Amino acid sequence: MNKIQFYRKKIFTRQLLAIYVMIFLYQFVFQMIMTPMTSFGLSLGISGVVLGVISNLYEFSCMAARNVAGTLVDDGKYRKAIAIGFLVICVNAVLFLLVRSRVGYGLVRFLTGFTAGYTGAAFTALLPSVMEPGLVGSATAIYSILASLGASYAPKLSAGIFTTYGYPHAYAAAAVLSSVCLLLSLWGIPANIQKADVSSDKAQNAETEEADEGKPAWLRGLSAKVIPACMIGLLVNITKDLNSFYTVQLGLDKGIDVTTGIAIAGTLSIGVLLLTGILIDHGFVKKVMLICLSFLVISNILYGSANSAGMATAAAVFYKIGIGGYWPCLITFCCQLLPGRQGAAIATLYFFMDVVSLVNNVLLGYLYDTLGSSHMYYVVGIVNAAAIVYYLIWLNRRKLSVRKL
Repeated sequence: MNKIQFYRKKIFTRQLLAIYVMIFLYQFVFQMIMTPMTSFGLSLGISGVVLGVISNLYEFSCMAARNVAGTLVDDGKYRKAIAIGFLVICVNAVLFLLVRSRVGYGLVRFLTGFTAGYTGAAFTALLPSVMEPGLVGSATAIYSILASLGASYAPKLSAGIFTTYGYPHAYAAAAVLSSVCLLLSLWGIPANIQKADVSSDKAQNAETEEADEGKPAWLRGLSAKVIPACMIGLLVNITKDLNSFYTVQLGLDKGIDVTTGIAIAGTLSIGVLLLTGILIDHGFVKKVMLICLSFLVISNILYGSANSAGMATAAAVFYKIGIGGYWPCLITFCCQLLPGRQGAAIATLYFFMDVVSLVNNVLLGYLYDTLGSSHMYYVVGIVNAAAIVYYLIWLNRRKLSVRKL
């Protein structure tokens, strides 16, 4: 069987195609909620630092949802996991639609954390859980492509709605779309999706599973074994948080269109991200990670210097490729460290990133208030450069052996 036939047979099954559609729709409707969030808070008179503090409450509710998501996926309850994801997004959008005060914003923002925490862990773990372990790179790269497309086109639509008609209309649109997605998930996702065969991996992981037996129930979907790999994200995910919450605001501050660049970058990055997954599965994960971390440094420098839509588009392209490649690499490392328990590995990774975001949210708010949107990108670029140093040190000490196809 040649490589094209192999990938077609393993990656383009009917059940996987259904999951692909759900992942795209999830990221699209979730970004319909996230895109107006910072601008909406600022419009209510909330400062950047206070928004950061509110975001910390968001991270606590994120953490509460990770274990639930990881457990559902590891138990093979895929349709239920997906349906719950769209349900919580719909409820969250309706609550934002009703917000009229700073207190109301804070309360709903807190609940958004549960939405983000649950959906992020559940939808990211789907493909690594149903594909064979040797394809975890391709699985996560495909997830990144679909999520990137959803996250690329939603900001343009959402920003167009809230700048023209107001924030309530933007959240009403998100509520309608997520309710439609909920119905599609119940109708289009098979009830009997098969998990990947990981019996040999579970045998290797028996010691870790036995140790987990003594944990409280709310922690059994998590594992400390992957924390050293997660530490890479300590110095990288600040860029993800920055782009999620401040890139649209950067465009408003500078008077340039950044949303078109985000959409273009998401489209252009598709081929690169697919190639990234193939390279990871063929043993090049270490080199791919290094290249992607370097791209994130370049992206932050370009965004900080951007004075035109063209520069913002270039920054978006480097960001999309960098973050889209870094994430499959990090998930691959975590899944290799915790074989046979992809749901727990990914839930732990997300849980760790929630803790990191407790610092990121306040730090980014402080940087925005004190340095402005341009200079905060330069600072984050320096932090990403430090991530490269840590990554190289970790690789040298870990001597990680990554499974190849």
